[in-house]
Amino acid sequence: MSEPIPVLAALDLTGLPKSHSLRPVLQAALAARRGAEPGPFAGSPGALWDAAHFGLDRSALFRDVDAETQQGILERCGRGLLEEAFFIERAGLVYCAKMILLAETTDERMLYALFAGDEAVHLDRVARFLPDPPTELTAALHDILKDEARHHGSGLVLFNQAAPTAAIRDLIVEVLVRFLGMVQAGPQATVAAVDEALGGLSRARRVGLFEDLGAEDHARGRLGLLRTLMGKAEAAPIVHALEARGAFRPLRPEECA
Repeated sequence: MSEPIPVLAALDLTGLPKSHSLRPVLQAALAARRGAEPGPFAGSPGALWDAAHFGLDRSALFRDVDAETQQGILERCGRGLLEEAFFIERAGLVYCAKMILLAETTDERMLYALFAGDEAVHLDRVARFLPDPPTELTAALHDILKDEARHHGSGLVLFNQAAPTAAIRDLIVEVLVRFLGMVQAGPQATVAAVDEALGGLSRARRVGLFEDLGAEDHARGRLGLLRTLMGKAEAAPIVHALEARGAFRPLRPEECA
């Protein structure tokens, strides 16, 4: 009997060289899935989101620096969002590959395969904005959002059909505690962008910046949304366990800093 072939489920796979003969095949398949190219994005090529998007318009620290420094901060913040989106889509592609192998019916395998195709297109579209963003970001993100809403709805159906075991439930709680911890900590990436642009902020100025950005309200809104989404699934024991761990409590600016 031949040795089983290991399945490589990794987030750090490298890409093919640009000269590889599979690249044109991949690009043609992606182009067919994408369809018509999105329309132009009415924004500057350097800063794809304005100060208000990050709450920086409320920051005296941001307003007091010159226009060039402000532009640099906004470009850092925007790039951070794109890099986060790239990582999420890459993780989604890996997750779909795993679920295809774990599927117990042909229909479920087909569904996950279709979702994997969506994730591949999303990853390609986000990657095209790095490192030099073009100008059609709005349409691309809108298309991705529609796909992800469909993925979420299917996930609810599948989750509610098969209750997790106690061991799996405990694992889910531990993973979500770590995930929600990042949300609890408020707009860390925005503060990091300002910190980098200004050459290092004191703790007092970091606390002040978190206050100006409304860090606690920022986190509370997102945590509340996530709790609502979890509530749509039959996951009361998981939600209760997360509440007992304080995972839905936003951190104060002093804790964020």
